[in-house]
Amino acid sequence: SEAFTTGYHYYRDMAGMATRFGTGVYGDLSAVISAIILDDESRSVILDHDPSYGRLEDPLLRVVRFLRAMEFQPMQTQIVAFDEGLSCEIGQTLSCVPGTTLGLLLGQEEGGDGEVVRVSNNTPQMIVLLNGLLSLIKWGLTECYEGFGLPLTSQEKQDEALTSICSSPEGYFEKSRGQITFQPQALGTSSFSDPDLQATAVVNELAILLTAGRLSEKSRQIIISAYQKAMPDTEAALRAAQQLLIVTPEFHTIHWDPNMSVDNVSQQTSFSSSVRKNEPYKAVIVLLFQGGMDSFNLLVPYSRCFVKDMHREYISARRSLALTRQDLMMISAGTSGVTSVCENFGLHAKLPFFKSLYDDKQCLMLANTGVIFTEQEKLQFFGHGADEEKDLEVLPHHVMKQSLQHMDPYRVVPGTGVLGRLADAVAERGYVPSLISLSQQNDVMLVGKTNEARVLNLSGRLPSNFNQNPSFEGMNNVLATLRDDTKSSSNEAFGNMWSESFRESLDNVDVIDNIFSNTIITTSFPDTDLGQHLRLISQVMKNRAARRNDKGHVPNRDIFFVPWSGFDSHENMIDNLNEKFG
Repeated sequence: SEAFTTGYHYYRDMAGMATRFGTGVYGDLSAVISAIILDDESRSVILDHDPSYGRLEDPLLRVVRFLRAMEFQPMQTQIVAFDEGLSCEIGQTLSCVPGTTLGLLLGQEEGGDGEVVRVSNNTPQMIVLLNGLLSLIKWGLTECYEGFGLPLTSQEKQDEALTSICSSPEGYFEKSRGQITFQPQALGTSSFSDPDLQATAVVNELAILLTAGRLSEKSRQIIISAYQKAMPDTEAALRAAQQLLIVTPEFHTIHWDPNMSVDNVSQQTSFSSSVRKNEPYKAVIVLLFQGGMDSFNLLVPYSRCFVKDMHREYISARRSLALTRQDLMMISAGTSGVTSVCENFGLHAKLPFFKSLYDDKQCLMLANTGVIFTEQEKLQFFGHGADEEKDLEVLPHHVMKQSLQHMDPYRVVPGTGVLGRLADAVAERGYVPSLISLSQQNDVMLVGKTNEARVLNLSGRLPSNFNQNPSFEGMNNVLATLRDDTKSSSNEAFGNMWSESFRESLDNVDVIDNIFSNTIITTSFPDTDLGQHLRLISQVMKNRAARRNDKGHVPNRDIFFVPWSGFDSHENMIDNLNEKFG
C-alpha cells in the first residue's frame, strides 16, 4: 500500500545498496510490482521445497497459457470467438454455476500439517480439454474434433470450403478463426541447421514456454525423437512436439522442487476384504437442492406440540411466507420412543408420494439438521458476537455448500466428501461401490480416502475418443508414455494425480459411451431437468454389468449425486416451491 500511495519502492540488497523503483506518482504500478516481487516472502525458497506445495493448474488457465505462449492470432478480427460453453466443458466450473467457488478439473486442498489430498473426480472434461488443444494445434480455432471454436453459422455452412475444413490435412489454417503462430528461434538461425541440434533447441524452447523448464529428461528425449522423425517438414515436426508436450505432467502441474517424492503426499489406500459378489443391488440417490431450498415450507409444525404452539409461532415468524394447515398434508411423528417437539407435522401439499412412503414406513425425515463448523451461540449466529465477521462466515452460499459436501466440520478426514466416505465404508465391508455424478462441477462430496469406487461424471459435453486423428503412427502410445512419466518429473506427486486421472478418464469415456449407445429405457420420465436426470440414472443402473471396476467386479452399491438447481428464491418463494415440487 505504501508503494501504491507514494509511487516509490526502495529495495536494499544484501550489500546495503538501495535501488528505487517508480516515478513518485500515486498508483505507479512499477513501484507496486517491485514491492511484491522483491518482498522477502516472495523470494523465499521455503515453499518451493515444501512437498505439499503445488497444484494442478486451473483448466482455463492452461488454455490461456498455451494460447499466449504459442502466440495465438485471430484471422480477421481482434475479437476471438470461442465456444461459449468452453469453460464448463473443460472443467472450469466457476463459469458453470454462478455464486460458487472455483472448481478445478483436477486439484487438491490443504489437509493440514502439509498433507496433500485429492479432491476431484475423474471426468470426461479432461478429454475435452486435451482434444481441444490438439485440434487447435492441427487445424486452428475450429470446431473440428472437439475444437474450441464456435460452430459454423447457417450462412457459413453454405461455404463448401468451411464445411470441409475438418477433412483438410492438418496444418491448413486458412479457413479457421485463428491459429497459433509461434516460431522457435532455432528455425530462424543457421546455427541450428543440423537436424539433431535443431530438434533439441526447439524442444528446449517449448519446454521453457510450456513447462517453465521442468520437463523431465526422459520426456524431453521422447519429444526430440518425434521431432526428428517428422523432419525435414519443420512445421509438422513443430506440431508433433507441441502435441506431445501438452500431455506431460509438467504442463498440467505447478511445482518446482526436484526432490519432491510421492512418499511425501497422502496416498489413497485400498481395502483387501473379500468381495460380496452375490449381494442384492442397492442404490442411494442424493438430490442437492441448489440455491437453498426453504425447508421450513417443506416440513412444518402442525399440531399437538408439547412445549408450545409451534404452528402458531411458525405462522407468526413466517408471516406472508407461511403455509396454513389447508396447504399441508398431516403426517404423524408418533409418540412411542420418539423425541419430537410435535406429534404431528405438515408436509408440503405437492409431495403426496413422499407422504405415502412415510405412511408405509419407507421414508425418514430429519428436520433442523445441518453442519456448523464452529460452535455458535444464538446471538453469535445473528452477528452479535465478539467477532461478527467470523461468526457470519457460515452463511454464504459457497460456504454452506462446501460444508454440506464435506460433512467434516472438525477436519478429521480433510479433502474428502460425505459420499466418498460412504463409498469407503461400503468397500471396507466387501461391497463393490460406484459413484456417479450428474453435476457440472467436480464436487468434493464424491471424494474418499480410497480408490475402490469408480467415479463417473455424466454432466456437460461428453467427448468422443481421445485424439481421433493422430499425427503419426503410434502417436497415442507415445502420448501414454509421456503421460505416465511421473517418476522422473519434478513434481511426482501432482504428476501422479494427473496421470492416474487421465488414464481413468479414458476408461470412463468408453463406459459412458456404452451407457448412452447401448442402454434402452422404456419407462417414460417427465420432460423436466429432474425427470431427465432420473431417466439417465435408470440407464446407468441398467448398464451395471458393463461398469466393472479395475478388478473386474460389477458394482452392487451405486451412489448417485444429483444437483437440482432453481431453489434460490429471493422472491415468489411459495410459487417457486409449488412449481419445483409439482
